[in-house]
Amino acid sequence: MWKRLVAIVIGLVPAVVIGSFLLKVTDVTYMKLFTYIFLAPLILLQSLGYRKSLGLRRHVAGAFGVLVGFLYSLTTISGPPLAMVFNNDNFEKEDFRAAMAIIRTIESSTTLVAYYFFGIFNAESLKLFAWIAPGVIVSMSLGAFLLGKLDPSVFRRLCISVDVWIIAFGLTRSILVYKWLPSFICYFVFLFLVFFDGVVLFRFLKRGNFGFLAKKETC
Repeated sequence: MWKRLVAIVIGLVPAVVIGSFLLKVTDVTYMKLFTYIFLAPLILLQSLGYRKSLGLRRHVAGAFGVLVGFLYSLTTISGPPLAMVFNNDNFEKEDFRAAMAIIRTIESSTTLVAYYFFGIFNAESLKLFAWIAPGVIVSMSLGAFLLGKLDPSVFRRLCISVDVWIIAFGLTRSILVYKWLPSFICYFVFLFLVFFDGVVLFRFLKRGNFGFLAKKETC
């Protein structure tokens, strides 16, 4: 695992710097929109149980790191592709947690420095940080507690659902910015994606993967 993570980081760090510079000098709203459009079908396939390992050898991991670095620096999104790749490569729960924590820490720290260097931060950003930080701290503690109580397969499936909801929200907001579709259709897209994943998640849990939804055995 460590060799693959090192290769990802080697590709990720310079991509974050370049992506941060592009964020400063260009309008990346279209890039965000196409990113959501690209990720939406992939994450829906994941929710349906489709899995195909990428075989993260060093050269593949390095290229993947470049993709993640650009994606995170331009859109602050990297969870869905990271979760998809690590899930499909059958990372165990503890390995999954460690890999995600390491990559997210490095990419966020590098992006923080790059954003500061290129002057992307402003007063509004600092105000948002003051509101968001307490919730993040509480949620991280709660998530760490729940993680130890969940079965690995349930844990992976819940991660996929969170990714679907994030992508659905981001896609909806991006379409609304350019007003390509009427507002009610945009929100319908959001509700459809969330409802679709909700149905798939419910069926997954009902098959016996979560105690209170499992069917009771009859004598």
